[in-house]
Amino acid sequence: MTFYIENIKLEINTDAYGVQLEALDKAWPLPNQSLEETKRIITENFSMVCQKYLPHTTGIILPEDLHAVCLQIVVHYLYLYNMWRGLYEKEKNRDLAFLEKDYTHPDTYDMIIWFFKNKYPKDYADICSTMLGISSLEVLKFEADRHAFYASFR
Repeated sequence: MTFYIENIKLEINTDAYGVQLEALDKAWPLPNQSLEETKRIITENFSMVCQKYLPHTTGIILPEDLHAVCLQIVVHYLYLYNMWRGLYEKEKNRDLAFLEKDYTHPDTYDMIIWFFKNKYPKDYADICSTMLGISSLEVLKFEADRHAFYASFR
């Protein structure tokens, strides 16, 4: 099944374990999912995430960039929540809807920063500050702290 969200092509195919989602030049397995449920969850979560960020970014961030980073966030958490359903007994009935607390999760910040840093290396801190609702200095501090955190495991 092929469908589009804001001109971004998503391909969902069934396999022996559930579905395989392909979008943004990546692929994610979503075991125990159906085509229709996957499409519905992605569409609903995408709408919710875009509505959160749209008021802060209009006229500052290009719509196609906003849509791409929002879809990346949505798919990341869908994959994560779906994986937890299969791994943990108490998560087996987990709702796959995007959670309010995930807007401020470090993974969300990382995805936003990485997206804009790769696309706009000179201006990414200012762009991210708009989307995240924090100052450019806080974006840079967050990034440095995350780098130190990951480096501590090497």
